[in-house]
Amino acid sequence: MIPVIDVFAGPGGLNEGFAQFRTSDGKAYFKPRLAAEMNSHAVATLRLRKYFRLCLKNNNLEKYLHHLSSKAHLRSESENDENWIAANAEVAKIELGVEADNDKFDRLLHAVLQNNDTWVLLGGPPCQAYSNVRRWAFRSDNGFDVSSDHRAHLYTQYLRIIQSFGPSVFVMENVKGVISSNFFDRIIYDLENVRFKELGYKIYSLAVPNSEVSRPQDFIVKSEDYGVPQRRHRVILLG
Repeated sequence: MIPVIDVFAGPGGLNEGFAQFRTSDGKAYFKPRLAAEMNSHAVATLRLRKYFRLCLKNNNLEKYLHHLSSKAHLRSESENDENWIAANAEVAKIELGVEADNDKFDRLLHAVLQNNDTWVLLGGPPCQAYSNVRRWAFRSDNGFDVSSDHRAHLYTQYLRIIQSFGPSVFVMENVKGVISSNFFDRIIYDLENVRFKELGYKIYSLAVPNSEVSRPQDFIVKSEDYGVPQRRHRVILLG
């Protein structure tokens, strides 16, 4: 199975999608191996979802239900639970952009990949700076400039990981507001020009054939177009 690494993971939406993907004969194709997130509540959700998957794989959902109903995860009882130990090992509370946490993440990623050159990088760098609501805090006579919000620059951590480790494929997700921010052209340019061992990446749209991509809006994926009962629009870049 192809390893999947998730950064700026949040509660794990992208991670969950890849974990649930199956081939035509029902076999898992991707294996989530490491998720990095700074928010403690999201980290707890990631660990619980990972624990659920492991219990399901090992035909031991009773243990998962016990874990929930008895709050075993809050007591030492979980310390000897192999599934819980494994779930904790593959989820890390990390704030990318902080030097010590960058070093910690790099060590974890080295250990997980073990020179495997076929893997997928997922991530949605913090979107608050690009959201239409948040952007009003940065309005000026010259439009909206979110450069002063440090979160707008965190996509460079995504670039750092690509440049240092060279995923076969990456998926970057963000809110629709990013395409009308003053950062979208820069993000596309940087992703198309990042190099790993002299190899670069081409950016694809999941919504429009690349031969027809002519504007930033072509990278918007509309969930209602794919049978999802909600109007959630996201920018997704496939590298």
